[in-house]
Amino acid sequence: MQKRTPVMPIILGALVVIAIIWRIANPSQPPTPGPFGAIPNWRSLNKLGDMGPWQVNPSGTMWAGAWSLKEKDGKERSAVWVIDLEKQSSVHKPFNGESIYSIGWKDNNTLWVLYPKGDGAATRTVGLKVTQDGLVEQSIADTRDSKAVKGYRAGMYGSIPAFWAVSKDESITAFATKGTHNADEKPSVFVLRDYDVIGRFETEQLPGKLEGMWISPKSVLFVCSEHDKFDRAIYDITTKKLTEIKPKDKINLVEWLNAPKDMMFVSYNAGYKFNLASGKTTKLFDFAKTVSRPDEEWRREVQDGRLYLRKNSGYTSISHAAGAIDIRTLKKDGSKDKVLLPRS
Repeated sequence: MQKRTPVMPIILGALVVIAIIWRIANPSQPPTPGPFGAIPNWRSLNKLGDMGPWQVNPSGTMWAGAWSLKEKDGKERSAVWVIDLEKQSSVHKPFNGESIYSIGWKDNNTLWVLYPKGDGAATRTVGLKVTQDGLVEQSIADTRDSKAVKGYRAGMYGSIPAFWAVSKDESITAFATKGTHNADEKPSVFVLRDYDVIGRFETEQLPGKLEGMWISPKSVLFVCSEHDKFDRAIYDITTKKLTEIKPKDKINLVEWLNAPKDMMFVSYNAGYKFNLASGKTTKLFDFAKTVSRPDEEWRREVQDGRLYLRKNSGYTSISHAAGAIDIRTLKKDGSKDKVLLPRS
């Protein structure tokens, strides 16, 4: 009697071969650089790669940050993540083969991203529109923002520009770096006219941690923080002199394009509103009155950060320390609310 050929093992073997061929033709994608997980169950310290530049959009409703990773073969992979602070959701876009030099907001819904092109001798700027479907790439027109990017790109003095500004007549660009290509050089502020450096000083000369800068054809205005103290300083482009403004001295903000009326900060002790024109500081809330002992961790994580008003009352707190970001919400009295991307 003739034996029957077993059909099932043949079918299973064929399926295995097909699966192997499909996997070879469609290799699995490597994990995206950035935090592991999703809102609210992720931590910025539990991530793939190192976090680099980040910025908050003009209205304080979205945060964007970049993570980069260098593989064992020397190749680099990066990704830009955007967190909608109001909707409490996130989207991201990978940049395989590139590290990201800088990012910034063209408007409340559009980012520009600066990264190396080819061998790194040149750079490319791309626009990303924040949509419900993710980050959609688009071209960037030659606007004020791209002029600032070109100013940085022409000089390439810093590895990560932390702040940048363009004068109202678009003749002068300034940017502050977190570090430079030369390891012996300290973080600095550069002022350029037509891409030529016309001013420079080390950021340690500022009266505290740099929180913002705005430029006019004659000078650069800085706002700095140091725990519960906030200061202003002006750099005169002609004399190349940096002067700290006395707390009670008033200034006219019309001279510096886009300088906000107020900025809000949070320390270990309290939340504050700082008026740029008058130099007046107003306390928004006192942690000693609203934070219980079990919530001490919140005070430690949000300290030395910025506050942004939320549409439904309360604040978004954004703090950067030890190379990691901490994003969470506080109620109007400063008490704990929700986490968006906590540090730990």
